[in-house]
Amino acid sequence: MTTPYKAKDLSYGTTVNRAVDAITYGELGAKPSEFVKICPKALLEVHHTLISLERKLSQIKEVCNAKS
Repeated sequence: MTTPYKAKDLSYGTTVNRAVDAITYGELGAKPSEFVKICPKALLEVHHTLISLERKLSQIKEVCNAKS
């Protein structure tokens, strides 16, 4: 598990991994709308990362289904 952080600790320099951890583990200490105000760039990066991961997962599922 990650070290808890508060919303005030998040800034434009927040890494995607830290933002993902904060969202995943609910450690923002803020409502989602507050996070958007605090760190929109990191949230956008997280969004793009999740889309990319979803595409990769779909490709993996297709390969697994083709082999079975």
